[in-house]
Amino acid sequence: STHAVNKSQVDAREHVVSVTIGAVSATATKLLTVAPAGMSIVQAYIVNASTISTSATNYWSIQVANQTQGFNMASTAFTTNSTGGSAITANTATSLLLNQNLSPTALDVINVTLTATGSPTATGSDAIVVLRYKITT
Repeated sequence: STHAVNKSQVDAREHVVSVTIGAVSATATKLLTVAPAGMSIVQAYIVNASTISTSATNYWSIQVANQTQGFNMASTAFTTNSTGGSAITANTATSLLLNQNLSPTALDVINVTLTATGSPTATGSDAIVVLRYKITT
């Protein structure tokens, strides 16, 4: 049988992209997705199998960006710096605190950059970044 799908039904649904970023021990940029259409980004998370503690000298700064448009999606990058940052708790979705430029258009490239300061604890080989979004066009 054929079932009609209303565009508003699709737009109202939340979609998820989950990308394995793997073991990262130095500054790296990883592709998350290419926007399939106009999107509204809901949030992004990092999940790692082991805890990455905060540190004043060895920490990560993590930023999700629309590479095509040159926009960061967080006004301040998520950080594991002990001054103003948070740990990444083992096997827990840690929000990357996206709060701006959350409406990429079709074919915009979305990536995540992990910037190392000092020698932070490396992410595990199974580390992932999850991007939640809704289609808008």
